[in-house]
Amino acid sequence: MVPASSIAAALWSGPGLLAGWHVALAFTALLLVRSFTTYWLHRLFHVWKWLWRIHKVHHADTVIDCTTALRNHPFEALATTALAAATVVLLGPTPVIVAAVEAVLLVANFWQHAAIRLPDGLARRTEWLLITPRLHILHHARTRPDHDSNFGDIVSLWDRMFGTFNPPRTETVAAGLCDEDAGAHSLPHQLASPFRT
Repeated sequence: MVPASSIAAALWSGPGLLAGWHVALAFTALLLVRSFTTYWLHRLFHVWKWLWRIHKVHHADTVIDCTTALRNHPFEALATTALAAATVVLLGPTPVIVAAVEAVLLVANFWQHAAIRLPDGLARRTEWLLITPRLHILHHARTRPDHDSNFGDIVSLWDRMFGTFNPPRTETVAAGLCDEDAGAHSLPHQLASPFRT
């Protein structure tokens, strides 16, 4: 949960493209770039066979709540932190800005997996920009077209721009991976799952 690699990358790399920017602009730029790169990495995890075998540990959860945000294979965590560190090295923000962006991303990750329901009116007004739990639950649906949508972590902008936006529904969404759910709640099974044929 502590973004040590990103902050270490900021300390190591020193000033970069964001050097001299106003703090608010540098924060916004880093947040948007991190969100954009995470969106594409997330899509790759669904497209490439080996990456999907790692990522399906996250999707095997049948009850979506805040704990789902922490349910990732260690290999996925390595890929995600490596991309985050590379982005920080490229842009060169200050460690304080990196820590602030990482805090927002962490809260957003818990938020989108939260087992809560916003009032419909509030959800409609926010979903044109933000990923809400009812948008993200579709990403955890058992049906492949649904779980290959709504990849965004904070904003729904990337999904809307690149054709992966899936509008919310009123019916209950069944989460998990159908026949792949066997052993979903066993840590050894999940750690070994990328190596199973």
